[in-house]
Amino acid sequence: MRILVDAKNLALYKGGISHWLGHQLEHWFAVAKGQAEFILLYPKANGLNPIHLLDAEHQTISWPEFLPRKLRHIWYDNISFPRAIRGIKPQLIFSPYHDVCLPKQDSRIYSVITVHDLCFLDAPQAYPWFIRTYYLWMLRLNLGRASHVITISESTRARLIEQYRLPEGMISIIPNSIETDFLEKVPSAAQQQAWRNQFGRSTEKIVLYSSGIDHRKNIPRLMVAFRKLWAQGHQTILCITGNLDPRWHNLFSQEEIDNGQVRFLGFLSLADLRLAYQGVDLVVYPSLCEGFGRACIESMVCGTPLACSDLPVFHEVAGDYAVYFDPYDSESIAQSMVFCLARGRKEPRQDSRYELDYVQSKFIQTMDQLLANAKALVDAPN
Repeated sequence: MRILVDAKNLALYKGGISHWLGHQLEHWFAVAKGQAEFILLYPKANGLNPIHLLDAEHQTISWPEFLPRKLRHIWYDNISFPRAIRGIKPQLIFSPYHDVCLPKQDSRIYSVITVHDLCFLDAPQAYPWFIRTYYLWMLRLNLGRASHVITISESTRARLIEQYRLPEGMISIIPNSIETDFLEKVPSAAQQQAWRNQFGRSTEKIVLYSSGIDHRKNIPRLMVAFRKLWAQGHQTILCITGNLDPRWHNLFSQEEIDNGQVRFLGFLSLADLRLAYQGVDLVVYPSLCEGFGRACIESMVCGTPLACSDLPVFHEVAGDYAVYFDPYDSESIAQSMVFCLARGRKEPRQDSRYELDYVQSKFIQTMDQLLANAKALVDAPN
């Protein structure tokens, strides 16, 4: 069985989808070694991420740098990728997203796509018109061509059924998980205190935001909420994972950066990320839309208070652990943070649904069934 894996997101991005995909692929390749021929297909250009996954053949496509940036994805997805598929002739295609153009169903190729969320529908104001229109168009096209759909939460599965009338049996759920390094690298009390000492006085409260800068992440309203707290005299610091790059500059004043009210932690290893979660007083998660909610399970494992948006998927993942706010109301965000900071730390909670071994086992079981479906399609008479 020739299995083609669309690894475009591994080449283009370091977090998000690629974070979810990398561990699953490594485990799948190891388990299925000798039973299937895996081919990783991805773009190649200076500056793209190298891909080191073993037990698979690597094939690359030149990233269309000759085009304006806005058109490169469109060309790759709709011209380069389908052309490569015709040459490789796989029996099964697995894509961790929904943007590369799949073969038509009469091609006898079993195609599996992943729909992580429907934020382009649920938070349309958070995206530029061109980007939103393109990805919704590709989603509708590929849902009509896919043999099966994988998603990462019951909430997204329910939205797919509601919005696109997909049969329930066509959708499988493979959630995110907690990585072993994050789970096991528990810092000592001395390490936590040393981490806190980097940020100043013991009277200051430290709030962590760890979820990126996409339009739907709702950072402008989060900053309005923090300015409310600062105006009221709350000694609160906002720590952000990642680096201060040009995308962030219009969100903060230079004074807020210079006086340490907003601090960037850089890109952290899982061990350092665990230390940050243990060292802060609160995690805040103000997204307008998500497909899962990794910061929720990371907060819960550490016993760190969590204030997050009142979204169905966050209720699914965090339950009664979190304090929920209206993400469109900066006053609601501010009040929830104050409440959590006053209440203090919580008892750590580890949800078996998101343990790595369980999630990997579920992924393998799902892919085994899809491989059987693909073989039945290939063997079926014309």
